[in-house]
Amino acid sequence: MENEKIITILDKMIESEVNSGDITTESISLYPLHATGQLISKQDGFFFGKHIINYFFEKPDNQLKITWNIEDGQKIKDGTKIFEFIGNGANILKLRNLLIWISGRLSAIITETTKATELLNQYGKILLSGHNLTPLYSSIDLLAFENGGGKVSYKGLSENILIFPEYANYTGNMQLSVDQINEELGRSRGTLRIEVIANNFDQFMEYQKMDIDTIHLQDCDKSQIKKIFTEGNPNKKPILHLKNISDWKEEYEKYFFKFCIFDDLLSQVKNLKTDLTFNPKSQ
Repeated sequence: MENEKIITILDKMIESEVNSGDITTESISLYPLHATGQLISKQDGFFFGKHIINYFFEKPDNQLKITWNIEDGQKIKDGTKIFEFIGNGANILKLRNLLIWISGRLSAIITETTKATELLNQYGKILLSGHNLTPLYSSIDLLAFENGGGKVSYKGLSENILIFPEYANYTGNMQLSVDQINEELGRSRGTLRIEVIANNFDQFMEYQKMDIDTIHLQDCDKSQIKKIFTEGNPNKKPILHLKNISDWKEEYEKYFFKFCIFDDLLSQVKNLKTDLTFNPKSQ
């Protein structure tokens, strides 16, 4: 695990979950008990999270051995044993909620991303990550997204500047926002992309005239999307936003955009069901 941001997040998770102690586990047994068990998938899909989960067991006081049966990106079925453990059962009980949540969330993201990329690939389009990310956990979520075939698009001021409608309302209008940013950037403008969000045909046509690089077509209905690509003659790079996979229409294939974003893919994903179970002790 090399990403310092992700390590910080994982440490905060551990601190929040177990640093105050596990009263239930400590009350059931005065001493740690030897145990065996497994993390099991309760749904079909794809798995992701091996390297994240491994980090929880790299601590010096860890007394557990983990044996993996699945690699990141592999298909899993209901009942698949993702990993098996043996050792100090109290240690894994303290992490139980985290293990179920992380394996479930990241597996759901890679599963839904894989479905989305396979759909778009049929039409020669590429899936981007979009802007609706879960605060704090976005760095971890995007690992699963990339492993599902998606491309991370928005990295903040290091590569691009995205002007949300709220910013335009704050300054007065979109043109003022764009002009101010270009003035502030100066020579740096050549290495940074300026991107804006258009919600309808009229906004799209207005933004086409501005010194920007990319227009995000967001919250546009089917008729607006058609009008933009049949009458708007885009000369800026357009990125089409749809709420979810079900909003994709075959007719969009002929429209000349390369990148598509499903806005709810990461923010509304439902965790894949997993469970951490202990094997019964022999009497």
